[in-house]
Amino acid sequence: MKGEVQAMAMTGVVAAKADSGLKRMNFLGYIWFSAFQLAFSFLWGAIGVIILPAVNGALTERLLVNGKLTIGPFVLDNAHTDVKVTTLGIISFTGLTLAAISQPMFGTWSDSFKSKIGKRMPFIAVGSILTLLALMGMTLAVMVGWLAFFLMYCALQFVSNIAYGPYHGLLPDMVPEIDRGKASGVLGGMQMLGTVASGLVLSVVFDVYKNFTGAMLTIIVLVAACALLTLLFLREPVPPPGRVQPHEVKGVRRLLSIFSIEAKKYPDFVWLLFARTWTLTGIATVSTYALYWMGDVVKPQGYKLLGLTIDSPAKAVSMLLAIVIMFAFVAAIVSGPLSDRFGRKPLIALSGAFGIMGVVPFVFVRDLGMVLVFAIFIGLCYGMFTAVDWAMVTDLIPRSQAGKYMGVSNLATAMPQAIAPLLGGILGAIFSVNRNYDAEYAAIFTGAAVYFLLGIVLLLKVREHKVREEEIAIRSDLATT
Repeated sequence: MKGEVQAMAMTGVVAAKADSGLKRMNFLGYIWFSAFQLAFSFLWGAIGVIILPAVNGALTERLLVNGKLTIGPFVLDNAHTDVKVTTLGIISFTGLTLAAISQPMFGTWSDSFKSKIGKRMPFIAVGSILTLLALMGMTLAVMVGWLAFFLMYCALQFVSNIAYGPYHGLLPDMVPEIDRGKASGVLGGMQMLGTVASGLVLSVVFDVYKNFTGAMLTIIVLVAACALLTLLFLREPVPPPGRVQPHEVKGVRRLLSIFSIEAKKYPDFVWLLFARTWTLTGIATVSTYALYWMGDVVKPQGYKLLGLTIDSPAKAVSMLLAIVIMFAFVAAIVSGPLSDRFGRKPLIALSGAFGIMGVVPFVFVRDLGMVLVFAIFIGLCYGMFTAVDWAMVTDLIPRSQAGKYMGVSNLATAMPQAIAPLLGGILGAIFSVNRNYDAEYAAIFTGAAVYFLLGIVLLLKVREHKVREEEIAIRSDLATT
C-alpha cells in the first residue's frame, strides 16, 4: 500500500476522483504533464521568431542573381521589393500547411491506438525521436543552402506533430473538468516560459548570427530532456483490455475522417475555431515580422535602455519578447482559474481587445522604449487567450474523440502561422514599392488589428457550455425518432 502511494505521488496523481471519474493531479503531475509543452514552446519560439527569419534572410541573399530572385515565371527585384519577406512567406506557409495536416492526422490515429503504455505515449516517443533528427538536419542544412533548409524545416513541421498532435489529447484524457481551467493555465504558463526562455537564450547566451550551431544544440538538448521527463513520469490511463473505443474507425475510413467533425452536434466548437484562427493570426503577424520591422523601421542599434546598449535588431526583439512573455505568463496563470469561476468567453474577448491596443501603435511608433510599453498589451492578449482558449476547447469537444478534435483545433493554431506570413507577404509586396518600409509595416500591422477584431466578432457566435456526450446521444436519438 505504501509503495502504491509513493508511486502515485511520483506520477503526479491523487486518489480523490473528480466528477468525470478521472484522478486529480498533484503539483508533480502538472510538472510532468507540462514539461513537453515547455520544450515545444522553446523550440518554436526560437525557430519561428528568431532563427527562421534570420537564417531565411541570410540564405535568401545567396539566391539573388544580380539583385534578382526568379521563382517560376516571376522575377523579384530586391531593389524594389523586399525579397526576404516573400521567401519567408513561402517557407512558413509550406511548412505550416504540413503541420496543419499532420496534427489532426496523428491526433485522430491516437484516439483508437492501443498499447500497454497508453494510446498517446507511443506517438510522443516516436515523434520526439524524429523531431530531434529533423533538428539535426536543419543544423546541417544551413551549410548547403536555402532549399535544403526549406526541406528540413518542412520535415520538422510534419514529424514534430507525430508527438505534439496526440499530446494535446492528454488534457481531456487525464484532467477532470473541475481542474481544466487550472491545467490550461499551467500549460499556458509553460508555453510563455518556453517562449521567453528561447528569446533570452538566443540573444544572451548565443547570438544566432554568430553561433547558430550552439543555438540549435540547445534546442535539441531541451527537447530530449523534457520528452524523457514526460515519458518516464507521466502515467497515461490505459483502457481495460477488450474495451471498445467509442467512435473507433479503421483503415481508409479513419484516414478520410481525419478532418471531418460533427459540426451540427458541436457548432460552438466550429465557431471557436474561426475565432481562434483570426486571433492567433494577429499574434503570429507580430511574431513573424518583429525582427524585420526592428531592423528596417525601428532601427534600435545604439539605443540605451536600463543601462544596456542595443547593438542589433535581434537583441531588441528578444527584449520585446521578454516583455511580452513576462506579462503573458502572469496573464496565463491568473486567467485559467478565473475562467473556471467567471466563464471563458469574456476573457477571450478581452484578450482580443488587448491585442488591438498593442498592435495599432506599432503602425506609427518608432521609439524602442514606447514599443516595449505597448508590447505589454500584446503579452496580456497572448497569455490570456492561450490559457483560456485551451480550457474552452476542452469544454466543447467530445472526450472520446479528444485526439481528433484537439488535432482539428490545432489547425486553428498552426494555420495562423502560415496565414500571417502569406497575408503579410502580399501586403508587403503591395506597399513596399521602392522599399517604403514605413508603408509596408503599417499595412502589415493594420492587418493584424483587423484580425484581432475578426476574432472578437466570431467569438460572439459561441455559446459557452460543457459538452456531455450522453446528452448529445440522447438528443440525436430523439431527433431520429
